[in-house]
Amino acid sequence: MPAPHKPVLSPSEGPGERHPLVEQYLEYVRVEKRLAQRTVELYVLDLQKLQHYAAQAGVELRAVRHPQVRRWVAQMHSGGRSGRGIALILSGWRGFYTWLGRDGLVASNPVQDVRAPKAPKPLPKALGVDDAVQFADFQSDDDPWLEARDSAMVELLYGSGLRVAELMGLDVEASNAALGWVDLQAAEAHVLGKGSKRRTVPVGKTALAALARWLELRGPMGTVLGGPVHATQADAARALFIGRKGTRLTAQSIWQRLQRRSLLSGVSTPVHPHMLRHSFASHLLQSSGDLRAVQELLGHANISTTQVYTRLDFQHLAKAYDAAHPRAHAKGKPKASRSSDNRRMKMIRLRAGKERSLLRRHPWIFESAIAKGSGDSGETVRVESAEGQFLGWAAFSPTSKIRARMWSFDEAQRIDEEFFQSRIAKAVQARSRFDIQSDGARLVHGESDGLPGLIVDRYGDTLVAQFTSAGVERWKEAICHALLAQTGLSKLYERSDASSRTLEGLSEQTGWLHGEGATDLVLQEHDWKLHLSIATGHKTGFYLDQRDSRAKFAAYTKRLQFQRVLNCFCYTGGFTVAALSGGAAHVTSIDSSAPALALGAANVALNGFEASRATWMDADVNASLRQFGNEGRTFDAIVLDPPKFAPTVAHADRAARAYKDINRLAFKLLEPGGLLFTYSCSGGVSGDLFHKIVAGAGADAGVDGFITERMGGAPDHPMTIAFPEGEYLKGLVIMRR
Repeated sequence: MPAPHKPVLSPSEGPGERHPLVEQYLEYVRVEKRLAQRTVELYVLDLQKLQHYAAQAGVELRAVRHPQVRRWVAQMHSGGRSGRGIALILSGWRGFYTWLGRDGLVASNPVQDVRAPKAPKPLPKALGVDDAVQFADFQSDDDPWLEARDSAMVELLYGSGLRVAELMGLDVEASNAALGWVDLQAAEAHVLGKGSKRRTVPVGKTALAALARWLELRGPMGTVLGGPVHATQADAARALFIGRKGTRLTAQSIWQRLQRRSLLSGVSTPVHPHMLRHSFASHLLQSSGDLRAVQELLGHANISTTQVYTRLDFQHLAKAYDAAHPRAHAKGKPKASRSSDNRRMKMIRLRAGKERSLLRRHPWIFESAIAKGSGDSGETVRVESAEGQFLGWAAFSPTSKIRARMWSFDEAQRIDEEFFQSRIAKAVQARSRFDIQSDGARLVHGESDGLPGLIVDRYGDTLVAQFTSAGVERWKEAICHALLAQTGLSKLYERSDASSRTLEGLSEQTGWLHGEGATDLVLQEHDWKLHLSIATGHKTGFYLDQRDSRAKFAAYTKRLQFQRVLNCFCYTGGFTVAALSGGAAHVTSIDSSAPALALGAANVALNGFEASRATWMDADVNASLRQFGNEGRTFDAIVLDPPKFAPTVAHADRAARAYKDINRLAFKLLEPGGLLFTYSCSGGVSGDLFHKIVAGAGADAGVDGFITERMGGAPDHPMTIAFPEGEYLKGLVIMRR
């Protein structure tokens, strides 16, 4: 065991350098306390803040006093840092000063009695009545056995307000070993709640019917999925709710089934078991007003615990007041629906016939489609047809040709912080259903996730966001809070430097929005690793959309035993590493960016491949292809992954010539039986047009081939039915005949 590490005083501390005592403390927690590397990294960030504040105040770290720490806490809080975040920082500072005090370097710990501001206690999240009924009534095309079981669980959670632990503990029948059971004849559920307190709650007719259906499929007590009971299965045989393996359901399984049901049923927010219990309480209180009865049904020991639902009830009453009372409106006219929550919003009216695309749920409104009305940059506006029919709520952009981008087509939808929490939660939840073989993923994909102009990628424990439209720029703070809440991460970097921001009248913005850390990261993808920079790399740092194409290319290389590979527009060598992983003898990679090529060479080394197997050319692709043709060089496989040649349809003709030229030259260099992986990421070039361009290139080169596959973006870059423009990445895999 290492010898105890004692602080050593040092007078030197250059500007921007880490204080020697801080260095010694970090060594102490790393070596003696053996804290995890991630924990040590957080300590580094916390102590950097301490050192920064001390430097601003002109005090040495050992001279910091209690009032100064309190002042710094106030500064962090006023700067928007949450109480929980401040508490974590104070914990790091407190440990540092405790360590100093152990050896008498400080007389007292200045952080000892400092507390972080208390965060406001959040209201329980409850579904609206319509969403709750929609969720409970939903019938999936799932396995009938699973559907019957899940419906019965939902009815007990929402209809009787059970906790998930109480639901798990239910048995088919009463017994000495039963923690709880349902008496179908008496329409009652007997449960064992917190503090081992028993209570009885009523079971409604809908729940009774669902339970009867489930019990019919589950089988009677004493069987597990129709089989005999062994000693180890006794508990499962008694359990009311079991899984396919015949064991009592766990809390995690129930959570997962509800999450799946919320996604399929189309409710406005992901549902968890306690949300159904909250919904039961708030809906019952809204209808009855009997707080004491709700307390008894929920099994709360103190009525103060139940009183939180009166705040939800007040929200309901406030909305009713806003919607109906004449004094709630400046013009004295009562509103008829929940859309009154958006009553202060401005309105734009479309020209006759221009509503057709919105009726098909297309998210864009062009400048030429608007007859009258406007708004400030990013402001939410009400959209109406020429006849005054409500069409939706949109974010207005006074400078862009796309003058408005749709938030919602639901008149009752309120565009507020909860809206963004819900949309981002759905987007993150959807990614959990995709097969993503990487620790890098796109969590939010703009219009496809109902958040026009917002791109969010995750690289390990770091989020990177691009705000490319006026609407998401206006709601940036709410979006950031939602991203951090829904992912549980603490680091969020902004890369709002796309040229499209200028069309929205927005300036470039980059840097840390929350937390801080390294910007040079390593991405794990399939069987390889890749360097990237979230500060200087393309897009948010890397081309995550080609993840599946790289895996496909590696598989083809391995199966067809390609030896000579050419990677054009290689950037940092993702396809190069994939080819080497598949066993290629040598890969030639071409790009016009020297820094990208240097990172590509680093990626080859990172994955343990010999440098001699890769050649990196800082050159023009077209000129290089012509040079190879003149030299008589050929390749077994070629990748063409050029930058965006046609950002809009207006650029399609010029882009078509550029695409045709590089594909024609590549075809001539391809060995018979070799493969061409060719791509277009131009939104102005459709899939059909790209196919015709490549076909023309083959004809000009005198080459024919089989299209073995059509490629697109990885599944975390989804395209929706209503928004075909989302299909920006098109690819063809062609085997030369």
